[in-house]
Amino acid sequence: MKALVETADVALQAEWETHLVKWGFKVVPCSDVAAAWNVVLEQRPSLFVIESRKADPDGLELCRRVRTEGNGHLRVIWVVTDRSGPAAARAVLDAGADDCFSLPLDWQWCDVRIAAAKRKIAEFRNREQMEEALRRGNERFDLAVRGANEGLWDALVLPGVPWYSPETPVWYSPRTKELLGFRDEEFPNVLGSWMSRLHPDDRERIMKAVAEHVEHRVPYDVEYRLLTKSGEYRWFSARGLGIWSEAGEMVRMAGSLRDVTESRRTADALQASEEKWRGLVEHAPDFILVIDRSGAIRFLNRVGPQYEMKDVVGASVFDFTTNEEDRRRVRQTIDSVVQTGKPAQLESSLIAPDGNIAWYASRFGPIERDGKIDSLIVITRDISDRKRADAALLREQDFLRRLLDLHERDRQLVAYEIHDGMVQEMTGALMHLEASKHAEDDGLRETEFDRGARLLREAVNEARRLISGLRPPVLDELGVIAAVEYLINEARGEVPEIEFVHRATFDRLVPPLESAIFRVVQEALSNIRKHSGSRRARIEIYENGSTLRLVIRDWGRGFDPTKVSRERFGLQGIRQRARLFGTTAVVDSAPGKGTTIAVDLPLILNEKVEVQSTKFEVRSEELESRSN
Repeated sequence: MKALVETADVALQAEWETHLVKWGFKVVPCSDVAAAWNVVLEQRPSLFVIESRKADPDGLELCRRVRTEGNGHLRVIWVVTDRSGPAAARAVLDAGADDCFSLPLDWQWCDVRIAAAKRKIAEFRNREQMEEALRRGNERFDLAVRGANEGLWDALVLPGVPWYSPETPVWYSPRTKELLGFRDEEFPNVLGSWMSRLHPDDRERIMKAVAEHVEHRVPYDVEYRLLTKSGEYRWFSARGLGIWSEAGEMVRMAGSLRDVTESRRTADALQASEEKWRGLVEHAPDFILVIDRSGAIRFLNRVGPQYEMKDVVGASVFDFTTNEEDRRRVRQTIDSVVQTGKPAQLESSLIAPDGNIAWYASRFGPIERDGKIDSLIVITRDISDRKRADAALLREQDFLRRLLDLHERDRQLVAYEIHDGMVQEMTGALMHLEASKHAEDDGLRETEFDRGARLLREAVNEARRLISGLRPPVLDELGVIAAVEYLINEARGEVPEIEFVHRATFDRLVPPLESAIFRVVQEALSNIRKHSGSRRARIEIYENGSTLRLVIRDWGRGFDPTKVSRERFGLQGIRQRARLFGTTAVVDSAPGKGTTIAVDLPLILNEKVEVQSTKFEVRSEELESRSN
């Protein structure tokens, strides 16, 4: 028995505990009203002692609440008060208390009242047990009444007459005849009335079942069809039990008959529905789970190739999450569906047995039972490919944005160089030429002309340098092999040992392919000069069937390709150029091991190229000869 003592007086609390424990109570102490109310709801004490003083009137309010709202397990409520007199006692009793204790307490008298309360609680328990027994008896009676709603029958086997004789007398209850649609006088009380209405497909089976019970005492519990007065065959469930004489002959058999047509139809419909559901679930492209509110997996339609059903069903969905953030989001989604009863969607990552991360899009829906949501159905689709595609697209977009930014900066640099170099020189040349035109002295005129011509030649050289940096004319005129040799000659000042091996039979390639090879070599040589520290390099270009293989190798300090900053566009540019042709660039490097870049490109010939001098070179030579 539990006794709750609510008082802020520590000494009074201890004294109550001493006396209550002596009488076999387990004391639950509380120092405030809120805590006491929680104990009432959760622990259901048999005895409740409340303190209510003038300075703290919450005790009486707590007493009223316990009596009106508390559960029915409370037995005795006492209020301890510092008030005295009949009015105070009435107030306590009006609040719902069983007794009133005035301070200071007479503990001998309290012991007497504790003993009386203990007996009273025992009486309450006895009364509850009697009420429970009565309730169960009522339930049994109710079941018997409902059971009597079935049809009853009682067959009497006459001496010397076979039990299966149509004339065997059988008492059929009114309910039995009513189930078949007959009035009492329309259905004679003989075995033949029942036998004549058996469905032809069931007759042999049922008569054999009765014979097994009569002759071998095999339990008789069967289902069969009977023809009703309306001409409809309906399904019935029949049970029976025989009584045998000392000689082992059955003298009587009685039982019940229940119409199960609707339940059979429901069962058939349910079976058909289950078969449809099973077919739908088993062949669904998505994973379908049923989980309880804690996240435990109770059902799964199928598993992936890396799992076994026994390892998943019974486990928790949280066992497969990859991190604490995903666990928190799944928990919030489950709680939201349970609290609101509305479906919710979630994308989360799961960890597979091989350690790989997979992404799933899931829709959570509530499953109600008895008006409460006790589980959830989860329809999950693997979206890992989509996620990877999205991530790749984002990387592509980011890379394109960075390339555009870099391209824009290159254009700005070219514009600055044109403005600060070539344009300034051409402007100066124009000014000197204008001055020579208007000079009166022949010597001054010649001097100004020479200065203008010199500045114009410098502007032409600057223009050639800028054009060569953007796209060397040698690439357009002589092809990619000559253009690579041009790049090698430029780089030999910093990388003196560059070996160029080309085993190719082609003359010219299509311009995009030549440009891609030129830029890959240009970027690779730039990386060697800036980062590798190597004084030796090797470049190979050779045909391999329908592909062209390009390999650039150095013996420098090397690096970890996975740790290259995203702000470095060299390697990314090489990879992207290969990707544009449907291939990949392989970068093999490690600290202290040098670097090898290998790119396989499609071999696409260009047979329409005519090698000729550019107009720019012709004009520049003419201008140079004139100035001399």
